[in-house]
Amino acid sequence: MLDGSDDDEEEPIAVAAAAAAAAASRVELFVRNKTDEYVATLEVDGGAGGAKWWPSKVVVRDYSREPAVLEAGAVARGTAPAGPQTPPQRAVVLRCVEKEREGKLRGFADYLKQRQKAGTVQVAHGAAPLYVFPLGTQEQASGGIGVRLVRVGQAPAPAPAPGSGGGSQ
Repeated sequence: MLDGSDDDEEEPIAVAAAAAAAAASRVELFVRNKTDEYVATLEVDGGAGGAKWWPSKVVVRDYSREPAVLEAGAVARGTAPAGPQTPPQRAVVLRCVEKEREGKLRGFADYLKQRQKAGTVQVAHGAAPLYVFPLGTQEQASGGIGVRLVRVGQAPAPAPAPGSGGGSQ
């Protein structure tokens, strides 16, 4: 620019930062059949608050009707109170960002809802379990097609590195 400012350099940096933030809030949802079948790209709805704890790729590998799992979904949805034995959990609502994939996501969410199941997500060994639940009717109506990702329990704390002074003497 004529005044010597670097506005032209700041704009690409701001655009890159916004793109990185959007990518960090996106999740690719897959369902394991014989292979990992792509369902849709989803984005965290609203402010999730706190540090990102969800993976960028979610693969539903199985389904559950276990009472404790379904209770976790009800607690996350706000339709059941957390009991004294309810493990801590975190949840985010994920909404479809691809118009052309909404039907695929709706079909998956309807499958879970009609069969009263939660999708069990493949996680790394020792990680806190993750589940996918359909949204309630009001949530779908108010914000569009989506699902709820719930982490039940806490991920175990990493073991101290050898020689880091983590042990007692």
